[in-house]
Amino acid sequence: MQLNPLAIAALAIFAEQPRHPYDVYATMRARREEQTVKLSAGTLYHTINRLAEAGLLAELGTESAGNRPERTVYRITAEGRHRLDERIRELLREPVQEYPQFPVAVGEMHNLPADEAAMMLQERTVALDSRLETMDLVAGLLDERALPRRFWLDLDLIRHSTGAERDWCARTAAAIAAGEIDWTTLPTRTAAKDNA
Repeated sequence: MQLNPLAIAALAIFAEQPRHPYDVYATMRARREEQTVKLSAGTLYHTINRLAEAGLLAELGTESAGNRPERTVYRITAEGRHRLDERIRELLREPVQEYPQFPVAVGEMHNLPADEAAMMLQERTVALDSRLETMDLVAGLLDERALPRRFWLDLDLIRHSTGAERDWCARTAAAIAAGEIDWTTLPTRTAAKDNA
C-alpha cells in the first residue's frame, strides 16, 4: 500500500498511542490537519481500514463509553512504524514535482488582457490575505492550547508558502498594471519552426 498524505497523517497519530478511528479524526481536526490533507470522516475511516488490511495497524480490541456504540481501537504495528518513518524520510529528503493548478494559470495568463490578469492577481492577493489571517488565528489557538509546535510545523510551512505566494501576486499585479511586463509583443518564431 502506497502511503498517501492522509495515510501518513493517520499512521502518525496512531504512532503516538492506540486510538479508535473517531479519536484520530477528532485529533486531526483539533490540529487543523485539513490544511495539509483532504480530510473527511468517511475517507479517513476507509484509509484506516486499508492500513489495517495492509498490516500497518492492528486491532487491540473495542471500547465503549456511555450510550456510544463500541469502537475498535487500533495500534500501529512495527511494520507500520517502519513504513511511516521511511515515507517521511523520503518525502523530506527528495523534492517531488507536484502539479498544482496555480502555476498552470500563471503560465497561461498572458492569454488574458493585461488589466484583467492584474485584477485577477489582485483578487487572489485579497483572498490570500484572508487565508493568512485565518492561519495566524489557528496558530494562535494551537499555541494557547499548548500544543507543541512540532505537531503543527506543517501549518507554519503552509503559512510561509502562502505569504510568499501572496507577495508574488501583489508584486506581479502591480508590475502588470504599471506596464513593467510587456503584454503586447508576440514571441518571435524560431528558425526550427520556420523551416518546418
